[in-house]
Amino acid sequence: DQCLLDSGLEKEFLEFIDNNKSILDETFKNWLIIRNEQYENLALYDNNKQSACYAERFFPDFVFWAELKNGENVAVECFIEPKGEVLIQKDKWKENLLKSLCLNKENLLENKKDKIYLEGLCFYRTNENNNNEEFEQSFYQFINKYKNKN
Repeated sequence: DQCLLDSGLEKEFLEFIDNNKSILDETFKNWLIIRNEQYENLALYDNNKQSACYAERFFPDFVFWAELKNGENVAVECFIEPKGEVLIQKDKWKENLLKSLCLNKENLLENKKDKIYLEGLCFYRTNENNNNEEFEQSFYQFINKYKNKN
């Protein structure tokens, strides 16, 4: 329940998650948020050959991990990045990479007994009106997608 935070925006993000615990508990058997301190296994790489950032490595700040309630060995791993407005344009490729994980409806890694769905959400950010509609919309779509898999 404690982690080192780089900014107030990260604290706001964790408060958003805290405010949505009941929805997460309804949807998932177990879930947690991991602060990604550049763990090598939690890096993403831009594999879009047309991108100016092709092969760039990115460590999203947070990884949401959850198990589905349906009894199967199925987990969900969702990458989330709070981003201040001053860095939005510079790091747009990172947001595009996160969003691309959701473009494939069944972005699934499998081995003999486990399945892991990979997801990414748009940047968590606030603007001068202190709203985050795009993130909230993608978050609730993400939740509803997995409610339907249970």
